[in-house]
Formats: sequence, C-alpha cells, structure tokens
Amino acid sequence: MKRILFLAITYAFTTFTTQAQFNDGVFVVNEGGAQGSVSFISGTTVQNDIYSTVNPGMSLGSIIQSMGIHDGKAYIVSNVSNKITVVNATTFVHQAVITEELENPRFITFSGSNAYVTCWGDAGITTDDYVAVINTADNTIITTIPVTEGPERILLENGKLYVAHKGGYGYGTTVSVINPATNTLQNVIGVGDVPGTMAVKDGFLYVLCEGQPSWGGSETTGALYKIDLATNTVPAITVFPDVQHPSNLVLGGNDLFFTVDSDVFKMPVSSTVLPTVPLFSVEEQDVYGVYGMQIIDDKLYIADAADYVSNGGAYVYNLSGEPVADYT
Repeated sequence: MKRILFLAITYAFTTFTTQAQFNDGVFVVNEGGAQGSVSFISGTTVQNDIYSTVNPGMSLGSIIQSMGIHDGKAYIVSNVSNKITVVNATTFVHQAVITEELENPRFITFSGSNAYVTCWGDAGITTDDYVAVINTADNTIITTIPVTEGPERILLENGKLYVAHKGGYGYGTTVSVINPATNTLQNVIGVGDVPGTMAVKDGFLYVLCEGQPSWGGSETTGALYKIDLATNTVPAITVFPDVQHPSNLVLGGNDLFFTVDSDVFKMPVSSTVLPTVPLFSVEEQDVYGVYGMQIIDDKLYIADAADYVSNGGAYVYNLSGEPVADYT
C-alpha cells in the first residue's frame, strides 16, 4: 500500500534505477526551495527525488504543497509554479501537467471521477479564492467554485466536501461544505480562528483551529471544534489554555493526536478535556514547532524541516509514543 506524508524536508539518501516500482511504502512530499521533490520510504530505504530520476530533465516546480492518489495516478500540487503534475502512482512515469485556471493551488482530494483543488488565487485579492474541479479523465478544469478567502485542507466524507479556511494571507474562521454532485457551495460553518487540520470520526468532523499568532496583530488561542455532520452544528468547543497554538490534528483509532510547539498530545475523541501532559516531545525545531505529522499504518510520522535550507528528516513512533525509526 502506498501512503503520502506531507513534509517540508529534503533527503540525501540512496539512488535507484528507473525501473523501480513504488509499492508498500510512503511517499514524502518535500516542499523544497527553487525546486520541490518527492521521496519514497520503504522499510529502511529512502529513494530521493524520484520524479526527476524516472523522468530525466523534468522537474516538479517550486514549493510542492501536497499530493493525492486516485485511480492509479498521483497528482502532485506545486503551489508557486501553479501546476499539478500527474504521474503513474506505481512507476512515477510522467503523464500530464495541469496549469489551466490554477492560481496558488494548495490541497487536493477526489470525489468520483473529479479532483478538487483548493486555490488561494491572487495574493492581493481577498475575494478570488476558489476550489478548482478537475476531470481526471482528460485533466481539464470543469468549473471553479468560489469560496471564502484562504481555502486549505479539503476532505470528502459521506458525499460532501469539507474545506478548512485557514485564511491564506489573512486569518480565516470558517469551514465550507461543498456538494460534489452539483459542484456548488452548500453551507458555511463558523469555527475559531485559523482552522488548519481536520479529522472525521463517527459522523463528527473535528477541526483544529490554531488561533491567530502573536505577529498577527491580535493574538488568540487555539480551539478544537466538534461539528455534527448531520446538522452542521457545533456541539462542543474545547479551548486551549494560555494562548496556545495547536496544529497537525490526525486521527488514530479512537484517539486524536495533535502538536503544540514541540510536544505531541494524545486525546480520546470522546473527551472534551485537553491532556496536560504530552505523549512525547521531539527536539525543538523552530518557531513553528512540529512542521508536519501523519498517522500511516498505525505509526506516527513526524516531520522535521530543520532550518528550511539543509536536509530535514522524519521520525516514526508507535501510537503509544515509543520511537520506531528515523530517517535523517
């Protein structure tokens, strides 16, 4: 099984042949500086910059924001280059590039034969943000769905698309609900400041709001919103103390995991009481804390972006917080 880890790290490990088959491992998205890349972890082996190796003379572009896999194809979203590169998900052989009507593309998900990509639009315009709808059969844009500023993470649940509006170049406070059957905006749910990551469990959408940072003018604390997807109402709000800025919400079984600075916390989905003691802590990275975190096959992957110039790394833990492996 192939899974994706969205990281801002750069590897310098083993090389491989262009006949490589990328199965039973984890794709690692490296934002990069001038050029981003994708790595592949399988067991103890890390294969770096697989796209350029498989496709000599070709590059993915600047700042790879995310990647999605659908129907045997991988879609790699390059934010600054305003494009999506389509490759065979097993061989990574280049298939197509999508550039039409993409401006500041961010994250991607799929419903039926369509891909949905959140886009910030022009940095200087607060009213031109949208979700692009792509026909994956011919890689053309079907339509665009106008939404509030700063659409970021997007997920599909029970026939609806949910978009967290982190705010782009501002600070958002909403989650949009899109009907993929009609490609229209169906509802907007108010949440806290800067909704970032989301997770779904048993008919509830958990939205982790990071709060406005201290440099944002008016600092606010983070909060965890629990949304009933049957009614689009908010039955529970858990506010973080002491003006904390949580991030990286992921779901593992019946537990939610999130980070605050360099601490990783574990919290039952049934609880409305925040844990006071971290499950474990990682070495302090920078002012942003842990850059990325995902659960893959019951293992917690932590991204270390280092100083955003030198090589970063990934650290793997079991769901009890015990270290399993590291790739540095």
